[in-house]
This record gives sequence, structure tokens and C-alpha cells, in this order.
Amino acid sequence: MGHTGASFEDFFSSSAACQGHFLNRYLLQTHPLPVKANYYNAVAAGGIHSTLSDMTIWLKAVMGHRPEVLSAEVIRLATQPTISTLSEDRHFNQWPGLTYSGYGLGWRRLNVGRHSLIFHGGYVNGFRSEIAYDPVEDIGFVLLSNSNCSITDQATFAFFQKFWKMLEAGEKVRK
Repeated sequence: MGHTGASFEDFFSSSAACQGHFLNRYLLQTHPLPVKANYYNAVAAGGIHSTLSDMTIWLKAVMGHRPEVLSAEVIRLATQPTISTLSEDRHFNQWPGLTYSGYGLGWRRLNVGRHSLIFHGGYVNGFRSEIAYDPVEDIGFVLLSNSNCSITDQATFAFFQKFWKMLEAGEKVRK
């Protein structure tokens, strides 16, 4: 994961650095947002930056495909919900068919119909990220965006909904 960092200096020295944008939905225009150093004061509060290729490496690790990096016990502890969050006003709690939303150590468990997802997402200063996987079907999804467009609220669910429909229809799915 050579393009992932947690410092303000790392961000600006990265060849993959970009700027977050705010979408004005009324004017249909985007406006760049300055990167603020204070987001790097507490790493867990938004001070991590990465690339899509690095996030796919991380996704494989949290899915259990890199036990030398994250053991099954660590993954279980992090993803086991300790509190129900179904009543929270979050976009994923509006997904059709959602029956449970719980929060563990940084990860949410979402039950959608007969399927379960492990999910984490965030929005900071124009940057949006989501990472999710279905532990039974062993498939994951990463979304990175540098704007607040409404598509980002729907992309993760749309991906899994399409995948599950293909499985139910008996279509061959290449993972």
C-alpha cells in the first residue's frame, strides 16, 4: 500500500493527490475545497488518504484473504456489532430491504434481505469513501469520490443489489 498515508505532508507529496469538491445541486456546478490540515489531527477522524489500488489491497485483507496482515479473530472482533444503529439518519439505513444496521469497532453490519454486508464509509472535506463486502459470497466493493454527488449514496447498494439479483437468477458471476 505505497500510496496510502496519514499525514498532511504525505498527502501533498503524493503524486496521486487530488482536491475534494462540493457540488452545488441548484447551480449544477462543482467548487474545489481546500484541504485542511486539521483533518490530520486525529487519523481515525478523516486523516487517511489512499488510492483505489491500495484500497483493493486493504479490502482483500479485511475480507480475510491476508491472514498474515489481519487474523480472522481481529476481523471478527472489528466487524461484530455492539450497538444497533438502525434508527440513525444515514443513507444506508434507507436501502430497500434493510432489516438490521449495527456498529462494531469501525465497521457496520448491514442485513439486507437474506444477505449481510460489512460496511464502512465516510465523508470529509469533499472526499467520500465506502468499502463493503458480502462475507458469504466473498465479494467486495470500494468507492472513492472527490465530490458529494448523490450517486455516491446509491453506488454501493446498487452494486450489491445487481450482484445478488444475478446470483438469484442463476447467472454465472465472475468474482
